[in-house]
Amino acid sequence: MQTQFYKPFMSITELTSTGLSRDYLKNLSRANGAPIIRTMGGGKIYFITAELNDFIIKVTKGENK
Repeated sequence: MQTQFYKPFMSITELTSTGLSRDYLKNLSRANGAPIIRTMGGGKIYFITAELNDFIIKVTKGENK
């Protein structure tokens, strides 16, 4: 399932509006090589949406170990 994202960087809260669950996104953000950036001080997590679909596929296939 390829999702079209409307912003280049999206928070977990914004991504839940696409149908992805908050728990799933939190787990993705902790995966090795996750396409994320964090705000200063390690606060809010933003996903780099241009890389997110490919990363989800990679994680689903178990290739990120």
